[in-house]
Amino acid sequence: MINFIMDTDIVIEVLRGNEIVIQKIKNLPIDTIITITGLTVYELYKGTYIMGDRQKEQEVMDFIELVDVLQLNTAVEKKAGEVYANLKKRGEQINDADILIAAIVLKNNGVLITNNTKHFKRIENLKIENWMQ
Repeated sequence: MINFIMDTDIVIEVLRGNEIVIQKIKNLPIDTIITITGLTVYELYKGTYIMGDRQKEQEVMDFIELVDVLQLNTAVEKKAGEVYANLKKRGEQINDADILIAAIVLKNNGVLITNNTKHFKRIENLKIENWMQ
């Protein structure tokens, strides 16, 4: 059983009805788990409040009801610190939200679904798929 964890950019594509992403989801085996992170929930709501769009806010709420949300915990935060230190030593830092998302994926032995491969490919042992290609 594979745990696919969608990054915010992919969730936005789902909400927009992107046929490429929707078809990928439809083609997954039945026992596949699709999750998001609490950071993605934050980023989605942040966007809807900036837009001031109540309909988009409702769409986000409806989507969140359909998926499991993985949250930060001490083990994830420890892993995030390790990821940050490794990136800093190599001079390849990325933003904290992406580090925390990656740490959640790593600690849950998941596969991150993202179109932001440029940043996430810098993180050792992180499994990534780009469903926009």
